[in-house]
Amino acid sequence: MLSTLGLLLIANTAAADTYLTWCGKEWCVRDGTGNPGSNNWNSSGNSVWVDENQKLHLTIQKVGDTWYSTEVDTTSANYTYGVYSWTVSSPILNLDPNIVATMFYRHNDTNEIDIGATQWGWMYSDRLNYGVAPNAYQSAIPYDSPYQNATDVTYSFDWEPTYVHFTAKLSNGTVISDWNCTDQTSIPHVEGGVTMQMWLMNHLAPINGQNAEMVLSNFSYVPFSVAPDTSDTSDTSDTSDTYLNWCGKEWWVRSGTGNPGSNNWNSSGNSVWVDENQKLHLTIQKVGDTWYSTEVDTTSANYTYGVYSWTVSSSILNLDPNIVAAMFFRHNDTNEIDIEATQWGWIYSDRLSYSVQPNAYQSTIPYDSPYQNATDVTYSFDWEPTYVHFTAKLSNGTVISDWNCTDQTSIPHVAGGVAMQMWLMNHLAPINGQNAEMVLSDFSYIPA
Repeated sequence: MLSTLGLLLIANTAAADTYLTWCGKEWCVRDGTGNPGSNNWNSSGNSVWVDENQKLHLTIQKVGDTWYSTEVDTTSANYTYGVYSWTVSSPILNLDPNIVATMFYRHNDTNEIDIGATQWGWMYSDRLNYGVAPNAYQSAIPYDSPYQNATDVTYSFDWEPTYVHFTAKLSNGTVISDWNCTDQTSIPHVEGGVTMQMWLMNHLAPINGQNAEMVLSNFSYVPFSVAPDTSDTSDTSDTSDTYLNWCGKEWWVRSGTGNPGSNNWNSSGNSVWVDENQKLHLTIQKVGDTWYSTEVDTTSANYTYGVYSWTVSSSILNLDPNIVAAMFFRHNDTNEIDIEATQWGWIYSDRLSYSVQPNAYQSTIPYDSPYQNATDVTYSFDWEPTYVHFTAKLSNGTVISDWNCTDQTSIPHVAGGVAMQMWLMNHLAPINGQNAEMVLSDFSYIPA
């Protein structure tokens, strides 16, 4: 899959995306504006580059009156259990307090493993942080450590089904930091990608007013023998993760709290299930005094160009104004293709939205449309290197919505996963106070 995607990427010379090769892997260089920290991201060769010694440089730089952060992501998102190691030539434990230098694995907000060199804005803070999202966190390397100016440090984590073991080691083998996370509510069991960033907290300029740089001399990944999406699930039976099989694919069912909308997510069989007719049910439900949203994600994250189609048995174009029903491809915040049935909180809004992140958006199906109560609608997009073509079609073949996105600044060229959600805008209760449901009878993906 990766080699095929690489050929497609090379062929797509019209795209605005920037790529580089480092440590035998292809990386996408981020551009635009977005989180973390509402930063500006610069993909120019003056901001991110591989030098003649094959070292990767990421920077924080002021260009004109604007401060820019930098990020690179693997174009492949099929990384799983194993040992991840980065060797950093430059000292990153003494960066300006407003700068964050990170190296991490990520599937989504609740499946992430982070190594972060930062003081979080306070000069007397510890200089290194480890995180296993959503619940586990450890800080290390105190501000007065003799190692805060260390160079050629290898930062690594060994991610296994029951633990994540972090270390930071000097070039002479001295371990300067060590933490073993065994929090079973946090350890991921899904595929994802690898990322490195330098960014500014809350888009604040460095306190010292100076540009900064992280220089990485090596990255390596040694896979563990069992991938999360194989049939060997016995290793993860003691975790709180929930999985289901639907349309020939394994899906992870989300729980916990988080975005979008700062929602509570419920993975119970009363909230998300596949019925006797092999239809998938996602719900918005009030349990006690708490409203819960629902989400399922493919455990595989190697989806690329092709046709994605969902057939929805229930009517989702007439949902409560505060509810969003979403079907999408996602790699990260700036590589996402969305179909969302929602009114965005306003009863006279259009009922369907298409987007290709970060810049392209189209709304459709007006509030007084004769199709707002339609059932058995197939929502789809055909994602190719130069366009994304969206359609919504009735069971009799009638096309009720159609949009072709050709915005080359937005079309993704990286692999990612597929997800479906029902969630509440800004965690607001439905205006009508009623539970809601989306029933999907089919999903298909036909690679390009």
